[in-house]
Amino acid sequence: MNLISTVKGLLVLSFFLVSVCALPVGAQTTHKLYAFVNDAKGDVEIKKADTQTWAAATTESIISAGDQIRTGPFSNLQLVFADSSFIMVDSFSHLTINKFSVTDNVVGTNLFLSVGSVISTLNDNVSFENKYTIMTPATTISLKGGEIKKVVVGAMYNDTIRTNNKKYTVAVDKETGETAKEKKGQKVSSLPPN
Repeated sequence: MNLISTVKGLLVLSFFLVSVCALPVGAQTTHKLYAFVNDAKGDVEIKKADTQTWAAATTESIISAGDQIRTGPFSNLQLVFADSSFIMVDSFSHLTINKFSVTDNVVGTNLFLSVGSVISTLNDNVSFENKYTIMTPATTISLKGGEIKKVVVGAMYNDTIRTNNKKYTVAVDKETGETAKEKKGQKVSSLPPN
């Protein structure tokens, strides 16, 4: 009987020590972030996460996780997120901000577009990591720094534009005005941007 109570005591003590020591290991601090309405044109409404009523969107309105946005005909909305991303919600769209928070040095943005279209861009000159996704009923699209994406519910095409600041150099002959490619027999139809 003494042996059984000693084993029980050791098991309880070991379980207690493991649970106390393991708790602080995975602790992360999560902070909510906000977006604000930069411009709203036409019939644009916002439903806050804690209400059941829709209210007209105005410039400088604050948007946070759980809020919903809907636009009517000939309407659009421009949102600026705290992580420097930017989104334009087109006419006849319904968008929900599922998640917008920062954990350590990672900003998580998760949007759900149930109908309509959005154009979204993400700045690549930031000091933190972005996990930016737009979900639709059919697919999930990720956005990386320096990209502009148009997401249309039901669209089955890739509409991504890279916006990084690459510089191109083109060698031009001063006498003839030909580029290096034209001299090699390859006709250049247009020059890359400077």
